[in-house]
Amino acid sequence: MEKKGWLYVSIISLVSLFVIQLDAYLLLTIKSLVNNFATGRSDFKIISFLIYFAVASFLLFLQTNKLIFPKVRKLVSFKNLKWAFVILLSVTFIIGLFSQLYFFNQYDLDSDSYYKTINKGRQSSTQLFHIHTSKAVLTKAIDLFFPLMHTNYDGGRFFAEYLPAPFWIYYLVVLPILFIMALLLLLDLHNNLKNNKDRMFFLILFIISSFSVLKSTLDGGLLNPETIFWFSILLGVLFHSKTIKVFLKKSLIYASSGYLFLSLPYLLFERSIINLWVEFFVYLLFVLIILLVYHGIKNKHHTEFILSIIGYVILLLIINILFPVTHLNFTFDLIGDISSNVPAGSTAYLYAPSDADIDSCENVIESNDEYTVCSFSVESDTSLRKIWNEKTKFPPNFHPITVDRVTCVKESEYKITTSFILVEGKVPENFSNSLINVSFIKIPKEEVIGNFNHAYNVKAVGCIPNFSDVLQRSLYIRGMKAYITKEP
Repeated sequence: MEKKGWLYVSIISLVSLFVIQLDAYLLLTIKSLVNNFATGRSDFKIISFLIYFAVASFLLFLQTNKLIFPKVRKLVSFKNLKWAFVILLSVTFIIGLFSQLYFFNQYDLDSDSYYKTINKGRQSSTQLFHIHTSKAVLTKAIDLFFPLMHTNYDGGRFFAEYLPAPFWIYYLVVLPILFIMALLLLLDLHNNLKNNKDRMFFLILFIISSFSVLKSTLDGGLLNPETIFWFSILLGVLFHSKTIKVFLKKSLIYASSGYLFLSLPYLLFERSIINLWVEFFVYLLFVLIILLVYHGIKNKHHTEFILSIIGYVILLLIINILFPVTHLNFTFDLIGDISSNVPAGSTAYLYAPSDADIDSCENVIESNDEYTVCSFSVESDTSLRKIWNEKTKFPPNFHPITVDRVTCVKESEYKITTSFILVEGKVPENFSNSLINVSFIKIPKEEVIGNFNHAYNVKAVGCIPNFSDVLQRSLYIRGMKAYITKEP
């Protein structure tokens, strides 16, 4: 079975890449799983994981059938590869942290705050505990191969242009090396565990943890809780995979030590220690459910398998209710939103970026070079899920569709005041359109904090789909090319 099993897994992963585009439920279901080791707003992490999983599984298929490893072993010495991989990963995380500190210093920013950087109407957020300054290399790759991806994904566009080039050049060189090293170590692990009855469990955990850590070099950073947990799992698999008991013991020692260390800056910056350890518990639950499912399948204990899945889901729902600020909450909220019933006659609003292929706009409310917002009447009783499937392929996590009296109230008014640092461009005149009214303030010198010497007040009508994009692109077409905002 194993000789073809990995090939089937690889094929399923590739097919899933296309299937998840067909239905919002499928996309969010996969996202709820991937969020346990690759947390984030966009679905790019799902796509990249499925590709990584497919490649890794196909290599294991070749390895199982003795088509690759003897040849690779002649070319590569695996004796010191583990340590070289761990050391290079650690250096890469340190470089990422340094890029974040450089960003703070360059713009005189507090290190305990959350910032959004906007360049040409595209947003990239960053903070000390979830670093995005390292994502600049993604912008270079996206510009070269998939420029339309800037519509849907945070590629670190600001950091590619306004941080020194050596940062993204380093990642451009090192990331492919780390990726190749990870795959080579996967083959070595498969070979070394050939007499281990739990080899499949360790191989799956290696694929998940190595993907998580590689992703976190760009999106997460050294002080991110997810990074610390999955780096610990990776170390456990690499160095302590003799038995599951030894692996769990060592991995938990590494992870709990890392979280104890992380508790210090959390206390210093007055962040919630409870939420930090709840995240730890959720990640640990995911590892345990993989173990339970693995045993259920391996031993053909179907009842154990089913009860494990049900118990896991119930536990996650309870945690989400008690602690609604974990990485679970965002995806569960989205699933709840798209499950909403929409009665016939409801008015729905649709957001379409200018570079998206979309033809569902009937009554155009606002349209310019950057985006279009339109409305349409829902003809029959349906659900938000069906509307999303029919009208747009813009990821549901960006809220491209809103429905009056279902997800919003048209007559309501949304107000925000945000201070900002203008990096490039000009502060425009006050303006208004059919969706938003924006006025600008020059902050008095004695009230300026750091370099935040401007602010804007926004009044927005209810039911604006993808409000952040509407605001940021509206500012861009009026001259605000690049700026930084400080978020509450």
